[in-house]
Amino acid sequence: KDVESQSSARLVAWGSTIIGHGVQDGWLETEQGYLPMAWEGHPVLTPLQDPLEAVSFKELLQLNPKLAEMPPVSTNLEFYTAMWHDWPHNALRLMRHHYSSIRMRPERPFQ
Repeated sequence: KDVESQSSARLVAWGSTIIGHGVQDGWLETEQGYLPMAWEGHPVLTPLQDPLEAVSFKELLQLNPKLAEMPPVSTNLEFYTAMWHDWPHNALRLMRHHYSSIRMRPERPFQ
């Protein structure tokens, strides 16, 4: 978490969209390490819309066709579609309860 010690090989290009979670002490945790939320008092990362809220349930099923075949989803498609519209995180938690292989981390995109 020291900006001065970072090599240029680990820098993120300005305008890039990155995924991270757990903003603490002004640092965003990513899969590759930490990024500062601000530099010399100026914000350098901006939270973007939650990806779960940006995609409809129909689009999610198109992106992940195996999800549509899972019994809780396939037998209750209307229920999950309505739940996704109002509470996407709760719908994902309920699906994950049935299938532990569904990955879930509190990640958000930043730019």
